[in-house]
Amino acid sequence: MKKSLTKKISIISAIILLVVISFTFTACGSHILTINENGSFSTAGYDYVKVDVPTNQATYNVTIETAPSTETNKTRLEVIEDIRPTVVDVYSYSNSGQSSGSGVIVGSAVDGNKGYYFIVTNHHVVEGCTSFQVSLLFIDDKTGKESYDNYYATLIGGSPKRDIAVLRIEKKANETIKTAVFVDDSDKVKVGTDVIAIGNPLGILGGTVTMGIVSATAREVSVQDVGSMTLMQTDAAINSGNSGGGLFDENGILVGVVNSGYSSYEGLNFAIPANDAKFATESLISTYDETKAKPYGYVEGDTEIGITCSTMNIYESATSTTQNQYIVAYATNSSSLFYDEWQNYYKALTGIKIDYTDPTKEDVDKKITTYDEFSELMKTIKAGDTITFKHKDVMESGYGPNRKLYLASNESSTTRTVTQYIYTI
Repeated sequence: MKKSLTKKISIISAIILLVVISFTFTACGSHILTINENGSFSTAGYDYVKVDVPTNQATYNVTIETAPSTETNKTRLEVIEDIRPTVVDVYSYSNSGQSSGSGVIVGSAVDGNKGYYFIVTNHHVVEGCTSFQVSLLFIDDKTGKESYDNYYATLIGGSPKRDIAVLRIEKKANETIKTAVFVDDSDKVKVGTDVIAIGNPLGILGGTVTMGIVSATAREVSVQDVGSMTLMQTDAAINSGNSGGGLFDENGILVGVVNSGYSSYEGLNFAIPANDAKFATESLISTYDETKAKPYGYVEGDTEIGITCSTMNIYESATSTTQNQYIVAYATNSSSLFYDEWQNYYKALTGIKIDYTDPTKEDVDKKITTYDEFSELMKTIKAGDTITFKHKDVMESGYGPNRKLYLASNESSTTRTVTQYIYTI
C-alpha cells in the first residue's frame, strides 16, 4: 500500500537542509534576506485575491522624480548631508513582535489640505505585520543639529516576489521633508561606480552611512523566501536592518534599494536596481484604492503560485537501483493554487505546460530538467495564464537505513489558471 509523504518526514527534511542553505528569520527583530549559496529556487505561498481589470484608478497623483547621474559641484560630505534625511528607519509590528528595517522617501502627493509622502522599503520588512512606524531624520540647516521625529505609516501595498513595499505618511506642520531621486535608468550604472549605502543596521543605528562600489550590475541570485532575482551587487557594508535602505551613487542619485546579502561572507551584498524598484513602487501606488475595505495596491499581472521546491535524488521505482535528480514540489499552505489536490504530498515534477494569455508569447510544453530552467519559466507567468504541472508522487518504503524514496508509476497532471496576487493585512 502506498504511503504519502508529509513535510515532517525526517529524511526529506534532512535532504532539503542539505540542498537549501538559507537563513531563517521571523517577524521579530531586524533582518536582511540571505542569498541561497547553491542557487536553488523556492517560492512561498501567499493569499490570493481575484481582481477585475482594468486596474483601479489611483487614489493620489504621486510625484516620483528621476534624474540622470550627473556630476555636481558638491563635496561628498555635502552629498551625504543632502541624502541622509531621505532614508528612514522602519518599525513594523505584529502580535509576535517587531521587525526593524529601513526605507527611502521617494514621492509626495497633496490631497486637499493634507500632504502625503511615500516610502519604498522591502516587502520582507513589513510582511506579517499590521502596524507601522517610521522615524525621520531632520538636520537643521543653520546649526547642523540632528533630530528625529516619528510618524505612523499606512501600508499602500507590497509585492513579495519583487521584495518591494510602499508605506505612506502624512506630513506634519512646519516640517520640511526631503525626497530621494531615482536614477533615470539603472541599466546604465557601470561596474566600479562609487556608491553610498544608508540604512538602519541592527534596527538601532539609523542614518548609518557606508561606502563601496558597484561590483556587478545584474547578478542572478536566489534569495531566501523570494526565489530568483536579478540584483545589483555591491561591496558596501550591509547588515541586518539595512533592508529597504538606499544605495546612492556619488552624486546622491538612488540607484538601488538594499535587500540581501551572503550571511557567511563580507562584501557580498545586493540591492534591487532602481528601474525595478521604481516600477513596483509606481504600480503599488497607482492601484491603491482608498475607497475599498482592503485598499492595497498591487503590480498588475503578478502572481504567487504557492509552491516550494527543492532538488532531490529519487529512485525511479520501488525495485530500482538507479536514482535520478528531480525538482520536487509541495503546496506551501492552504493559499496555494495547488493545495486542494497536492496538500502535503510531495510531487516530482516531470514537465510543465504554460498557456499564455499574451498572444505574442509562445506557449510552453516541455520537461523540467534544471532549477534555472524552472525559475526562468516561473518568471514568465502572469495572472490569467494557465499552468499545468506534470508530476509523479514521491513514495517511501522501508525504515531507518533501509528507507527508500521512489517514484509512483503513474504520471498525473494538475492544471490551474493563475490569479492576480494582492498582499493584504
